[in-house]
Amino acid sequence: MKRGVLVIALLLGLFILLDGCRKEVHEVPISQEEPVEETMKPFYLYWDAYSPEERREDFETGFLWGLSFLGAELPASTAHEIFEWQGNRMTFHYEKAGFSEQAQEVLESFIRYIQGRREYQHRGGMDAGRFLMLTLNSSWHYYKLVEMPNRQKAFQANYNFREKEAGIVESAVSHKSRLIQMTSVMENSHAMAFVSKEISDTANPNSILEFEVMDVMKNGQLRFGIYGVSGILITAADPVFSAAGKPAKCLWCHELNVMEPFSAVTHYRDYLSPDDFREEVDSFQTALDRYRAGLETAIDYSNKQDHTFMELLYLSFEEPSAYRLAQEWGMTEQEVKNKLAGLTSHKHGEFPQLGDVYSRKDVDPLAPFPATPVPESSREFSAYEPNWPVDEP
Repeated sequence: MKRGVLVIALLLGLFILLDGCRKEVHEVPISQEEPVEETMKPFYLYWDAYSPEERREDFETGFLWGLSFLGAELPASTAHEIFEWQGNRMTFHYEKAGFSEQAQEVLESFIRYIQGRREYQHRGGMDAGRFLMLTLNSSWHYYKLVEMPNRQKAFQANYNFREKEAGIVESAVSHKSRLIQMTSVMENSHAMAFVSKEISDTANPNSILEFEVMDVMKNGQLRFGIYGVSGILITAADPVFSAAGKPAKCLWCHELNVMEPFSAVTHYRDYLSPDDFREEVDSFQTALDRYRAGLETAIDYSNKQDHTFMELLYLSFEEPSAYRLAQEWGMTEQEVKNKLAGLTSHKHGEFPQLGDVYSRKDVDPLAPFPATPVPESSREFSAYEPNWPVDEP
C-alpha cells in the first residue's frame, strides 16, 4: 500500500514538472518574437525670417523646392499637409512629401539624430535653414537622400550612352578640357544622363582626373554626383581641376536647366562640336520641360525664380542678420548686436537686400546653446562635411 502511494506521488510530481516545462516553452518566446517598433516623434522646424518683410508663403515655396531637390515627389494633393504651423514653428510632416522608401528611412535616421542634439532640445526644434544645410548642402547626406550610386561605374551602368562624345576645350566651369558623354534624347526623361570627364591631356582621353555626372529624378529635378579619379563619390570637385564645387553648387548653377556650354568654340577632331552639342542640349531641355509639365506636383516649374526662395533659406542662415539671430536665440535684436559687438558685419555678395550680415562660423560659438555643426560652405569644398552616423561630433 505504501509503495502504491509512493508511485502515485512520484507520477503526480512528474506530471506537474512536465506541465510546467510545457507552459514555459510555450509562453516565453511569444513576447520575444514580437519586436516593438520605434515610434517616430513629431519633428519640428523653425522659420527664422531674415527680415520682417520675408513672407511665410515664400518660406513654404522655398522649403518645398529644397525637398524637391532632395528627390521628394511632392504630390499636389498632399503637399499642403507637409506644414502644420504653431506660430513660427512648424511640425514637418515629411512622410507627406513623397520620398522613396529608402530615402525616407535615411531621413528618419537623420531626424532621430537631430532630435538628440542639445540645440534641438533647447529650442524644441531646429532652424529650417540649418536643416537644409545638413541635407541639401551636405554632400554625403545629399547623396544618401537622392540615392546616388557610390561608384561612377554603377551610375553609368544605369544608362545607354552614345559612343560619340562632345569635346569641350573652353569651359566656364572646368580649368581643364572636358569630354561629355550623353544618352539619346527620349520622351522618358529618366533615361537622360550626362557624364563629364575632366581630362589633363587633350591628346589622351583616358587621362581622367574627375567625373561629374547629372541625370533626372522621377520628380523632374536634376540630380548631381562628383566622383574622384578612382570613380568613388567625393564631396566636391577638386578646385585645382574645376570650379564646380559641391552638388549644391551644381544645383544653384543649373537651376532648372541642362545648361549649354557658354564659352566653348574649339572643335575637337572626332568629337561632337560645341555647336552640335548645344543643339543636343536644347533637345534635352525641350523634352525635360515637356516631362515636367505633365507632373502633378506642388512645384510649379513655370515659375522660373521660385528656387530663389530656397536659396535664400540656406544663404540667410549661412550669413545671418542680427534680426534673424534674435529669433534663433530668443533675444532682442539689440541684445544680439551687443553680443556680436566684437564681430564685423558685411553685405551679402549675392543678396545685398539681406542687410548687414555675419558669418555663421563666427556667430554659432556665441549661441546660447551648442549649435549642431554644419559644413563650412553651402556650395564650395568644405573640410568638414557631416556624414551621419559615421561621424557624429
